[in-house]
Formats: sequence, structure tokens, C-alpha cells
Amino acid sequence: LMTCYWFVYTIFQTHHPTVTDFLICLSLLLQSPRSLARMGVIPSLVALCALPVPLILYCLDWQLWLETGTGNANFIYFQCLAYHAFISILFIEFCGATVRRQTASQLTRSDIMTST
Repeated sequence: LMTCYWFVYTIFQTHHPTVTDFLICLSLLLQSPRSLARMGVIPSLVALCALPVPLILYCLDWQLWLETGTGNANFIYFQCLAYHAFISILFIEFCGATVRRQTASQLTRSDIMTST
């Protein structure tokens, strides 16, 4: 549950995204291996592999825009948009996997209760 709350905070935060927010989400994801096992492989893998691209470009655009004055604010906006899209994909996959895990756990419990 804490992982889902932190994902929501990371997606809807009012300040600029940081790598620390993502790393906290990633470490919280690793705390629930049963849900990770039920996550969809393709969307999660695409999101995890593509996530460094907007993060690196965001840092580069930030330096170009604020330090040298040659960057464009729209580039930063779209990097933030891509970052939040990939985080949202991970969030949706994790919540879906958690619901599937909880449903399987309840069905297993009900089968045990009916068989005894």
C-alpha cells in the first residue's frame, strides 16, 4: 500500500521530478516480490528500460536552459511528460499485479476453508 501511495505522490508532485523519487519507488517495488512476479513483463520492461532516457535528457535540457540560456522550456515539459508516463505504466502494472495477488490469496484461503 505504501508503494502505491508513493507512486501517486511521484506522479502528481508539484515540483520537478527527481531521480530520488524514482529510486524510492523502485526500492519499494523490490519489497513486494510476489506482486513483482505477477507484473506484465513487456510493459514493465519497456518502461524500466526507457526511463533513463527522459531522466538524462531532462538533466541535459535543464542545464542548457538555465545555465546557457539556449534550451527550450517545451523540451523540459515533454521530458517530464515522458517520465510521468513511464512511472504511470509501472504504477498501473504494479497495482494490477497487487490486485491479482490479493485475489489469488483470497481464493486460496476460501478453497482451504471449504476443503476442511
